Amino acid sequence: MKAIFFIFFLNFTIFSNLYAFQNACSNAIKKIELEERIPRLLMQAISVVESGRSVSNSEHICAWPWTLNVEGKGEYYPTKQEAVDRVKLLLRQGIKSIDVGCMQINLAYHPDAFKNIETALDPYENARYAAKFLKQLMEEKKSWSIAIGHYHSRLQPQYTSYRKRVYDQWNMERLKDSGIHIDKKRRNITQTTRYNWLFNMRPPVKRQVYPPTIAPKRTFFFMKNMNNKNKS
Repeated sequence: MKAIFFIFFLNFTIFSNLYAFQNACSNAIKKIELEERIPRLLMQAISVVESGRSVSNSEHICAWPWTLNVEGKGEYYPTKQEAVDRVKLLLRQGIKSIDVGCMQINLAYHPDAFKNIETALDPYENARYAAKFLKQLMEEKKSWSIAIGHYHSRLQPQYTSYRKRVYDQWNMERLKDSGIHIDKKRRNITQTTRYNWLFNMRPPVKRQVYPPTIAPKRTFFFMKNMNNKNKS
């Protein structure tokens, strides 16, 4: 009985941590984007590409604050202290190429970014340094597009594919922010109509909307036929 209770408590603790910290990166980045005048939702997109993970097997992907990447292999930890202990162990083993936190700052390439490992894994400090680095790249290249790619790598094959992933995620973040949800399984999106629940108790209504990239072909042919009729 004690074993069952312990397993239940352990699972409950893990899921509690998942839900408690799933917005830690997002909340920090929202504040930093405003302070540093970064294009809206750009850092949100980068963070999801860098440290994104699903929460409790759902389709929702969020940036995770206790994420490490050790020599190309991603590692996710349920608590900050576990991530800190892991980084300290890796450093003692002589492994220095470690990406940490929401924005995956590499400790080898940015040795002076943080005063200690605890600070590096703080969502606000991690995002703050990432914003300054991104702005530095922007000032150097005079282009947000190039800055996004160089945030990951200055080698063209790597930064080109990375930049595409960030732009795709940036578009997703904008859609979500505008109330549009993308159903990946059905390959369509739904837009939630927002109601003021204080004065109108009707539940949100979902209606089908089609972005240009996945619009039914028959709509195009219908419009083409209408244009031909008008010309005649």
